[in-house]
Amino acid sequence: MGLFGDKEEKAEQEAAGAAEVERLNALSGDQLAVELMPAFGPDGARSKGRAGSNAMAVIQWLVADHPRHPSLRPLADSVPPALQRLAAAGLLKASGSGIGSGVDTYSLTPLGEEALAESSVAQHLGGS
Repeated sequence: MGLFGDKEEKAEQEAAGAAEVERLNALSGDQLAVELMPAFGPDGARSKGRAGSNAMAVIQWLVADHPRHPSLRPLADSVPPALQRLAAAGLLKASGSGIGSGVDTYSLTPLGEEALAESSVAQHLGGS
């Protein structure tokens, strides 16, 4: 493919990635949390060498179908609170490194596994 074809393809991929980041960032906290739960399923995000997944691994999983995307900064601001919401609902377990006060990883709880299998995450968050 010629030089211009490559540029057009890259521009289309970047536009699709930007649209996905915009769509995700426009969701309410609970809606985003529901979208995040499959990241903890069998085909979900994996953090190397860790029992759970950190926020960045989840963000990368969210945009995996869009290798070209704009800055992920909006998601870096919205995904951690959505993960915390899932943990507060008992669907995820937050684990820290013991250094500082930050949470390093999240993993499914038994309730989270059940909610994911039954597609009932929204109900556990208080939605319909």
